[in-house]
Amino acid sequence: MDSRPAKFLPGASNITDHIDEFDQALNDLVDRLIIRAAAGNTSLKFAMGTTNYTQDENNTVYGLMQCVPSLSSVDCSRCLRGAVDDYRSCCLRKKAVNIMRPSCLFQYDLSPISEFSAGAAPPPPAPSPAHTFAPPTPSTNVTTKQVSISLVLTALACVSLRLRKRKDVRNIPKGHGYHDYDQHQKLIIVETQLVMSKSSSVVLLRCTFISLLLPLTAAQYCSYPGNFTSSSTYGTNRDRIVSSLTQNVHDNLGFYNATLGQGLDTVYALGLCRGDLSNITCMYCISKASLDIFVQCPNKIEAIAYGDPYPCIIRYSNKSFSRAMDSRPAKFLHGASNITDHIDEFEQALNDLVDKLIIRAAAGNASLKFAMGTTNYTQDENNTVYGLMQCVPSLSSVDCSRCLRGAVDDYRSCCLKKKTVNIMRPSCLFQYDLSPISESSAGAAPPPPAPPPAHTFAPPTPSTNVTTKQDNKSSMLQPTIVIVVVAVSISLVLTALACVLLQLRTRKDVK
Repeated sequence: MDSRPAKFLPGASNITDHIDEFDQALNDLVDRLIIRAAAGNTSLKFAMGTTNYTQDENNTVYGLMQCVPSLSSVDCSRCLRGAVDDYRSCCLRKKAVNIMRPSCLFQYDLSPISEFSAGAAPPPPAPSPAHTFAPPTPSTNVTTKQVSISLVLTALACVSLRLRKRKDVRNIPKGHGYHDYDQHQKLIIVETQLVMSKSSSVVLLRCTFISLLLPLTAAQYCSYPGNFTSSSTYGTNRDRIVSSLTQNVHDNLGFYNATLGQGLDTVYALGLCRGDLSNITCMYCISKASLDIFVQCPNKIEAIAYGDPYPCIIRYSNKSFSRAMDSRPAKFLHGASNITDHIDEFEQALNDLVDKLIIRAAAGNASLKFAMGTTNYTQDENNTVYGLMQCVPSLSSVDCSRCLRGAVDDYRSCCLKKKTVNIMRPSCLFQYDLSPISESSAGAAPPPPAPPPAHTFAPPTPSTNVTTKQDNKSSMLQPTIVIVVVAVSISLVLTALACVLLQLRTRKDVK
């Protein structure tokens, strides 16, 4: 990735009106274009787009970014960000700018700059509609939180009965140093017995047993202002929609958001599992976090819970939040020990890894924004960093990238050079470890595509009579081979039938 020599071509006139709006609009545009260009392939790393910085359609910025296709995604992103820094140094707020580096191009103008629509942003996929949850009307006899928890446990038992029929039951992996493993093993045994049980009553008893055994240690945040009364419609809606998350997250492949109610009684809820978790582990995490919210935040209008020891998020509020990038409240988990050897190499390797993962996670779709990968920070294979990043899928690519970069800043503030770190924000997750942290290969980087072969010129072979004769001979041999194969096959079948008939006749004579 080369940045010099470079060529800077600014226009003569400056932006003089709506300067702050222009700066913000251009920043947003270049963030989007960098993500899209860096996510290209070995044939083309190119993106262009537009944005308005006022309501006047004439105040439109047309942007374009491109990298040499053989650059890695990380180097492409770095080159383009460097080109944006060049713009800020040489040509800030000019109406037209063209930055040309040996490895990348950055251009914007207030007039159209493209000849055709290649590289334009594809039309955004239709957002998955927020599910409207309409469960059966609850009994009017439900008056206590204890009964509400019992209903939740009953729902979990029904879920477990349904899981009994599934054949993909997997063992839940070991934790990563956050909790006592012996207690964790007991939970695995109980949960496996629960799934394999053949008796409904046994399932109910064991479900209750799990609820008593589970330590309610998922981090929950009930410090939001505002409470509801237990008998309110909002409270009823909250209980019903949170109780539904376990099954609905499972049925929707790890991510579910929904609304319930009308007007001031509307509840918005969301459940998200880490992208590599199995169905069993995901349901375990969501159900545990749901119970924790019921117990610890009984009357809060808004709350969030993070799974523990498995990363998942459940959240509800009286305000819509699925497309908002929220960074707080956050949860920081880190191991006790620090990196003490090859510190500089570790920091460089981790920086490179998170750059790659941010690009891949932000380039996801409306169903999954998730990436994981590894890197070695020395030649010793034991010195491997395993990284993982994920955003709430309803976030835009730009907000996903910003959330993850903010999570990396959180790491640098709270847990620099720790061997194990897990940063959980309401809108994204960042985790790394020196031991494997994934349950499956979902989100792993795809194998690199084979490079295009170097083109060689091969003139057409002159036609000769020898070639014609060989082709004619080959075409004559093909029907002959087919006839011989068919004849041999029929002979073998007839021989087999004769043997069978002879054996039957022999048995008859013996009788």
